Amino acid sequence: MRTKDVAQRAVVVGLVALAFTRPAASQSLGAARSFAVLSSGDVTFKNRVNVNQVSGSQGATCPGSVGCPGDVGGITILMGRGNASAPDTVSGDVIGSANSSQGINCSGNAPGTTAICLGNDSEIAGLCATGGGAIDSPSECGLGVDTSGSNSDVTGLLPQADSAIVSFSAGLAALPATQALPEIALRTRGTTTITTSSGLNVISVPAVTAGTNSTITITAGTNDTVVINIGSSSESGSLQLGNGASVLLSGGITPDRVIFNLLGASTTAQLGNNSVFNGSILAPQGQFTSGDGNTPNPIIINGALLFGGSVSIGNNTNLNFFPFGGISSGDRKSVV
Repeated sequence: MRTKDVAQRAVVVGLVALAFTRPAASQSLGAARSFAVLSSGDVTFKNRVNVNQVSGSQGATCPGSVGCPGDVGGITILMGRGNASAPDTVSGDVIGSANSSQGINCSGNAPGTTAICLGNDSEIAGLCATGGGAIDSPSECGLGVDTSGSNSDVTGLLPQADSAIVSFSAGLAALPATQALPEIALRTRGTTTITTSSGLNVISVPAVTAGTNSTITITAGTNDTVVINIGSSSESGSLQLGNGASVLLSGGITPDRVIFNLLGASTTAQLGNNSVFNGSILAPQGQFTSGDGNTPNPIIINGALLFGGSVSIGNNTNLNFFPFGGISSGDRKSVV
């Protein structure tokens, strides 16, 4: 082999090796990372909806080892009229940006003026802040209320978070795919497994539909990250889980390292009654709904719900807040 050919081949091999090991650019949710539920529209909780702070090592950037308190933010927040034995609860702040002329109807306040309408027995561990709109049942807010419209949660954190999910979603969509899967469409009691490689996994899929009592399992290691881009800018993605369906994790990966990124206009995500979902759902142009049945077993969501459209969470839902950890410069892309 001629010396020139050997040199050229060495360069090509070197470039391929570099492509397989080049670091991914650091990306994070920024201001949106503190939100367990975020909407650029309105947020509705029915009865027995709980946003829980998770104990353990997750959320290591939060004080102590008990995890991160999950904020709830939107234009207006409406919580169900629960009861003392099963109230709606939020472990962080509740932020409604509506002013006194943009609000919703809620008992105790003039029609159309309420930004945060709390149920009879809602329990908010943090602060309740609005853009000037009224707060119904302010005594339910553990760290007090601020309806001045000038609180930093309203003027800074919430708009910054709304902007952050748009840019973060676009950044995830631009990552080269390590796997391109056909549409996942499971029938009743169907099963499928998504198997990954070590490091950063970027999986593209047109849509995900899981029928009644079906199971999707993501297998990955403790230090791996899984990004699932659903749809595209031209073909909107959707994520639909039927009653009793599950998205499960195996191999050591935890929910703070899994994110489903719904792409395109008017995307939808829906979870049925008794479903289990592991990972955050990000949809800057999407809406979220979950089951509204009076079922004995709750819907379990381990992650966060970050949406540009409305978020409507049905009866009996436990959202255990695992903020997505982002993508660090140490993650590797297995893509040439």
